Amino acid sequence: MINQMAKRVLSVAMAAAIAVTPYASALAATTEPDGRAAAAQAAIEEAAKAVAAKSLAGSTVAGKKSTASGSYFASVPVATTVTKQEIDEVIPHEKGEQVWVQTWDVTSKTAPAASAALDAAAEAAGYKPGRKLQMNFKIKTTGKPKMITSFKGSLPFKVQLNKKEAQSGEVAVVKVVPGGATEVLQDTDTNPYTVTVNVSDPEAAYELATK
Repeated sequence: MINQMAKRVLSVAMAAAIAVTPYASALAATTEPDGRAAAAQAAIEEAAKAVAAKSLAGSTVAGKKSTASGSYFASVPVATTVTKQEIDEVIPHEKGEQVWVQTWDVTSKTAPAASAALDAAAEAAGYKPGRKLQMNFKIKTTGKPKMITSFKGSLPFKVQLNKKEAQSGEVAVVKVVPGGATEVLQDTDTNPYTVTVNVSDPEAAYELATK
């Protein structure tokens, strides 16, 4: 389900955030009377800030930032507020490593198979299809991020609803995992502007389905 759109989003994020340090160092060593070096450095820093701001917005639900670190680039904000210890118990990893969450939007153009599977499952359960996102978990290391094959349990994640979704009367979260298996997850909280579901898959796409 990791598609070209996801790769592009992650590439942009890494290019903006990771590149700041070496480029800034190089620019600091360059002196140009017309100020072009300073302007270029400022542009790089602004791009990094924009990426960070987008991830912050995507990981803040009901005013609380997710305790799970990551790159939250989906337009649907999601967050967990459990402790780091609880996260580590569900997703074990080595000392010095970090659980890393990645989210991005899913559409019929960027991920047609996942989008179609989600819509079909929502409609079969009597819901209307809605906004979709992909959420993956990895282990961040000093080298290449490691894939996670399974959880030892589940983690509660809250999803921020928009006004239309909150006023729909009933919202469920539809899930599809690699291989095509789907499931309808029911809301476990009482806040009309959020939905809380238990996440137990390292890689899955989700849809906010309404009545």
